[in-house]
Amino acid sequence: MSWSLDDWNITENWVKTYPAGRVCASEGCGTLLRRSNPADTCELHSDDLFVTDTLLFGAKRCPTCEAPKPRTSEHFGTDVSSADGLTWECSECHNAAQRAHRRNRADYERGRYQTDPEYREQKKAASRENKARRYATDPEYRARVKAQALASKARCKARGSG
Repeated sequence: MSWSLDDWNITENWVKTYPAGRVCASEGCGTLLRRSNPADTCELHSDDLFVTDTLLFGAKRCPTCEAPKPRTSEHFGTDVSSADGLTWECSECHNAAQRAHRRNRADYERGRYQTDPEYREQKKAASRENKARRYATDPEYRARVKAQALASKARCKARGSG
C-alpha cells in the first residue's frame, strides 16, 4: 500500500509561497519580493497605508482596535521584555480591558459576599482587624473616628429630646 501527502493532510498546513526572483511592479523600484508576499508590489508601494506608515514613520497597529498609532509610550505602555519596548496593545484598549475586568471582579465579589456566609464573616473579621490596627497606629484616623462618634451621639440626643 502506498501513502500520499493527501492521506496525511499535510498540504493544508503548508505556507503558501510564490516564485523566487519576483521584482516590485512599481516603476523604478527594483526590490525583490519575499516568497511569502502575494502582492505584485513591495511593502513600500503597497496600497496598505499602515505598512507604508510603519516603514516611514514607525507606526504600530493595536491588534485589539486595529488602529495604527505612533510608536511612542504615549500611545502604548512600556514593556522592557518586548523587542520594541512597548506593550502589544494600545493604552486605550488596555485601560478599557482593565476597567471591564475590575467591574466583573467587583460583581463576582459582591455576589460571593451575599451568598457565602463563611466568606462574608472572613471579610468582616479582616475589616475589623484593619480598622483596629489603623486606630492604634494612625492618630489622624483615631481623631476622625472619635469626632464621628461624638457627632453621632449629639444627633441621637437631639432626636431624643426633640
